[in-house]
Amino acid sequence: MSAPLLWRHLAELQSAPMSAITLAAAGSFAGQIMAVIQGAPLWVYLLAALAPWLPIFALEVVWTYRHYKWVAVFCVLILSQAAYLLEHVAQIVQIFLLGRPVEAAPGIFGVLDLQRVHTLWAIWGFLAILPLATRFPRNFWLWPCLAIAGFDAVQHLGILIPLGVRAELELGVSVVEFATLAMAFIWQVGRTYDVWLARAFPNLPEHVLIETTTQLEELRLRPGERIKPNGGRWYIVTRGTGSLIRGGPGPLARVVARPGSARRWHAVRRLRAGSASATRRLRLARIIHRS
Repeated sequence: MSAPLLWRHLAELQSAPMSAITLAAAGSFAGQIMAVIQGAPLWVYLLAALAPWLPIFALEVVWTYRHYKWVAVFCVLILSQAAYLLEHVAQIVQIFLLGRPVEAAPGIFGVLDLQRVHTLWAIWGFLAILPLATRFPRNFWLWPCLAIAGFDAVQHLGILIPLGVRAELELGVSVVEFATLAMAFIWQVGRTYDVWLARAFPNLPEHVLIETTTQLEELRLRPGERIKPNGGRWYIVTRGTGSLIRGGPGPLARVVARPGSARRWHAVRRLRAGSASATRRLRLARIIHRS
């Protein structure tokens, strides 16, 4: 099992408004054009292409942390270590396809300082994987990943292997490290539940929370929007506030729904988003009700 809501968020960049995504795409395209016109080195070209997307990625990381906590660290690691792998691939291309000697094949970002950049990258990988392994000790993929990352960091420091280590070995180490990290990420996502779900239903056992997380959907409301009642759903408020107006034998009762609260909708007439701020949106996660 997995968390479809998480995968959709990462694939569709749902945390950012379309205007921000459009602006990032335009900025990335303009940056690439300027880098080509100026004849900039490859690392400047890539930086110009990727920099506009960093705020969008940061929004996704924040959303992931709010819902899945430590899985956000996984997301950052996957991206950084994928770039680390591509750095070594670029170095191999420079050596074997372009015919450069090892000393003249710095990769992409290694042109700044080959040994220092790769060493800091390797140390970061080890230090980021270490708390994940202690936080998720049952994730058996993390332990070989941690060992490989530790070996990579140590050999870049020149403790086990001379600094002139062959680029092929570094590429092999980074491939195995990224593969085990990716497997650890997939394994962990399939055994993770949404934090807001656990807050709304604190008495549910872990396996039920994990199973129910696979059915989570997200719904966003602007001020003044309403939801029609649906007897088969629960709605969990994760951000903002709203007014629940339900029918009864007497006058309609008004209930303010706050973050973390869950309401059964079989008796609810309508939900109206709060209008205190015209720019804030009420965000709710909705799940299929299980009897």
